[in-house]
Amino acid sequence: MKHLKIATALLSALMCASMVMTPVPVIADETEATETQKIEETEKEEASVVFPVTLKKLASNAVAGGENLKDILTVGGLKYKVTSPAVNGTGTVKLIGVEDQLTNVSVPNTVTVQGIVYKVTAIGERAFLNNLTIKSLNIGSNVTSIEDEAFSGCTKLVSVKGGSRLKTIGARTFVGCTKLKTFNITSSVLCKIGPYSFFADGMLKTLQIKKTTKLTKAGVKNSLKGSSVKTVKVKKSKLKKYKKFFKKNNCGKKVTVKK
Repeated sequence: MKHLKIATALLSALMCASMVMTPVPVIADETEATETQKIEETEKEEASVVFPVTLKKLASNAVAGGENLKDILTVGGLKYKVTSPAVNGTGTVKLIGVEDQLTNVSVPNTVTVQGIVYKVTAIGERAFLNNLTIKSLNIGSNVTSIEDEAFSGCTKLVSVKGGSRLKTIGARTFVGCTKLKTFNITSSVLCKIGPYSFFADGMLKTLQIKKTTKLTKAGVKNSLKGSSVKTVKVKKSKLKKYKKFFKKNNCGKKVTVKK
């Protein structure tokens, strides 16, 4: 009986040892396996993406002009913002400020960045607000608009010339330019001079816009209110019409209109 008990105990021990030593198969988590497979498939798809040719050109031009289409470009001490991407040489920028302390500012027709040419088509809102160094401004031939308050508070600005394609001058554009004496815009398509454009400009006596044929009555509403302007020189063929536009009850100031 004693030997039987010992044999039974040994058999039981052997069976336990066999169970411990038998490797248990590891079953991978089904969810984890599925997610891994999805990631691998996604990576394969991303690696095989083909961009359209037009998109490739756009991306190439965007990178050449900077990190993205809203980049600020600095050329010749002036700061510009890309307003239209440079595709096939049709890119445009807006002058938005000054990097250096410039006294004589000539807004160029174009600027070139990394071999890409951009037309300068606008001077942005408050671009030179309260600038205390600028004395003269020559506007490039591609500029079509000067936005609100672009040169407000430029107390040393004396002369503004050029702008052969200028169409609009924003509101309060030259407010407080107390030394401004010369204003001669050569555009034939100028159609708007914003309200209070020359407010508190104590030295500006004559406004020369002798080539424009596009002004409207609404386009000069309150334009000279608060200014020191006494004479407006216009195109001979428009003299009679423009005299009506530049009456005090419309432009905000009693002035003499002459050719």
